[in-house]
Amino acid sequence: MVTPGPIGIIEKPRANQFACEEGVRPSIKEKEMHLRTVPPGIPRLRTLVITFLVAVVFSIGLAGAAWADDDPGQLSISGTILELGTEVAVADATVTLLRSQPFGTSGPPSGAGQTTTDEDGYYAFRDVESFDDRNYSVIVEADGYDTYMGEGFVYDGSAPVVVDVLLEPQLGDPVVTGTVIDAVTGLPIPQATVWVWYDPDSEDHDGLPGREVEEDGTFAFWDVEPDREFEVWAEAEVAGYPASMSEVLLYDGENPLDVEINLTRQLEARGIDFATEFMGDFASGLTDIGHLSAEAQAAIEALAFYGVTIGCADGTYKPGETVMRSQMALFLARVIQYAVDTGVVETPAEIVDPGFSDTSALSQEAKDAIALLYTLGVTQGTTATTFSPYADVTRRDMASFMVRLQNLLGQDSYATEGSFFSDVPDTMPRAADINALAAQGIAVGYGDGTYGPDASVLRSQMALFIMRHIDENVEAGRLPALGGPS
Repeated sequence: MVTPGPIGIIEKPRANQFACEEGVRPSIKEKEMHLRTVPPGIPRLRTLVITFLVAVVFSIGLAGAAWADDDPGQLSISGTILELGTEVAVADATVTLLRSQPFGTSGPPSGAGQTTTDEDGYYAFRDVESFDDRNYSVIVEADGYDTYMGEGFVYDGSAPVVVDVLLEPQLGDPVVTGTVIDAVTGLPIPQATVWVWYDPDSEDHDGLPGREVEEDGTFAFWDVEPDREFEVWAEAEVAGYPASMSEVLLYDGENPLDVEINLTRQLEARGIDFATEFMGDFASGLTDIGHLSAEAQAAIEALAFYGVTIGCADGTYKPGETVMRSQMALFLARVIQYAVDTGVVETPAEIVDPGFSDTSALSQEAKDAIALLYTLGVTQGTTATTFSPYADVTRRDMASFMVRLQNLLGQDSYATEGSFFSDVPDTMPRAADINALAAQGIAVGYGDGTYGPDASVLRSQMALFIMRHIDENVEAGRLPALGGPS
């Protein structure tokens, strides 16, 4: 800032005044004559006046400078620039302020100011013009960092706007890269998190913090220590994938490593709490289920509560025996009857006789159940003329029966595009039905990523499948819970 000088107090030289360092030097006599022409006391008075004026002007200049320092302008937009991860201040970063066109108007933004950050990473824009019909945004550039281009925000002048920025360092080429994929489908898992564990055989682990993979399942690490054994771990619990790790690796300091980590989805079976909300202290009295898991016991008790099973004639359930196709027909027909009794499904106007040649020895209830399922499209028989009532129901057959039953309650409500099991390729007949039950938590496989599509269904398993199915429909409001308010 230029401080105002004492303008107007320097006089023009008069003819009898001598110039400084210029022209002819006056003689001693001329000097004496000049001194004699000055009235006594004038030099002292003039000196005092000049000194006073200089002091006044100097004081005004200092006051002006102080006023300018105290009023740098109204703070409008400010923030701090830090390094991502370390949160160290980024000094000397260039911050550019852009102003967009009015909302609804096309065109590029215009520059509205530029500044640099101080040693604390702080920047500020003052006296910025306020608008409520357009956005401002900031661009931050700094050596060694990726350029940051911020989202738009409105500055309407009512209050200062703070825009803090984390700059990501430019790290160069990574030393460990890889992909996290589904062990069954081979597709990337974008929900995965990966991290590095050093010295996997040691009890005292340390490593690199976890980071999320990209949308294509890829990841990268830049700061892996050379000549130190490590494993790369990955997990995606939110998508049903527990943690798994790579083989033991060693980075030699020169050659980058590429890793593929396969995760196996662990499906979570749904419970039956919605279906059993009003079950109370009901007890089936079945005598041979006490050794089963609590989940299986609860499902069999609930199956009896809903009247889907009546057990065997000797008071047992025989949970370890396989389910025959005729028994499956009875189970499903009783579920349909419950849906009819509660007004969810209409009774067919006419029951079609399927004309199967191998069902004549069955009970009338079993034959009626098969005819009902045939009429509603739940079963089609094993051939055009046979039902194979004494054949075991395979887990693949069970899935198809259940999905067709579900279509009576909500058409295509179990449709899915997911693939869940390593032994159920998309090309397998009825694979879509198996995956549909898996997506609903009705069938979850064996815990190792397999489903066993050709294995026979046990009666204990059938209870779980049917009750989970009923529970899902109760929760979705397609079926009422038995014993609840009508």
